[in-house]
Amino acid sequence: MKLHSATIIAAFAIMSLAPITKAAEAPAIPDFSGGIPGATLEKTEQNKACETFHLKTELNEKEFFKSLRTTLGAGWSRRKLNEEEMILSASKARSKNATVSLSVFEHSKFPSVNIRVMHFTHKKENTGASAEICLIRPTEKTSDILYSKPVVFKKFHDPGRLISANGKEYYFYYQGITYDNIKTWKAGRKLNLTYSNTKGSQLHDPLSGTSARVQVTDIIKEITRKRAKTVGAAWAYRDEYELWDAMITRLLKELEASRTPDDYKDIEAMHNSWLKYKEMRFKVGVSEFGHRSGTHNFLESNVRAVTAIQHQALFLRSLALNDEYPL
Repeated sequence: MKLHSATIIAAFAIMSLAPITKAAEAPAIPDFSGGIPGATLEKTEQNKACETFHLKTELNEKEFFKSLRTTLGAGWSRRKLNEEEMILSASKARSKNATVSLSVFEHSKFPSVNIRVMHFTHKKENTGASAEICLIRPTEKTSDILYSKPVVFKKFHDPGRLISANGKEYYFYYQGITYDNIKTWKAGRKLNLTYSNTKGSQLHDPLSGTSARVQVTDIIKEITRKRAKTVGAAWAYRDEYELWDAMITRLLKELEASRTPDDYKDIEAMHNSWLKYKEMRFKVGVSEFGHRSGTHNFLESNVRAVTAIQHQALFLRSLALNDEYPL
């Protein structure tokens, strides 16, 4: 059967009007640098944990949050406010002489990110309304974080001991996270435990933007176990060796900064002696076992290397912790 050209054109026209199914976009952290519909950006402020967007708007509270929803996109949900946030809201109401509507949004795909939004209806005539959107995220660059897992706060005890919902304890001695800060926390507060080569193990509170160094001994081993599933055990131990080596570099810098030149001179001399011992130990190891082949011997070699450097790293850490957390 032949189709006339007019029929073909009509068919294509109908096809062009049919809706095109678009793949769902991946969730993303919203960009507020251009404001939101109905609210224009006046200025942006940045501190170590929060990027704040100050907006001018004629929208009332209901209209503003409806417009905000279009910018947030799917997946962002309002969560229950904590005591610290309610105190902040009351403080803002007094300082701005305004009625404040505060909401905090979170997303399951970005557990360490919170979006804190405040709409201000100013009581002074002819001043309209304004808003602040604070994008709160971890202080460390994502690329620097080698390990991250959520921690749910349950309670704390002196002298700076945090207990998580699963019963694990984290000691921080009110360094980084202060007593005045943590005493306002409620059970269920979401924290993040991270490890990086530059800052070691830290417990981070996204809401306040504060972080505390914590004594966690098993993170590097857990990183190794996870790496072994993707690259194999032998190469995972090679990676672990580099983690301990990076820890030594960081700890030596911290010890040099915290000790007098004379005191650090002894630490430096001790470490240089250990480096000579390590080189000799590796030399003997190569001489004794280097002729052996096979994955098993390659694995054993890497385990020996990790064991040697781990002991030195942990000893240096004990010196650094003795400064940071007096015994």
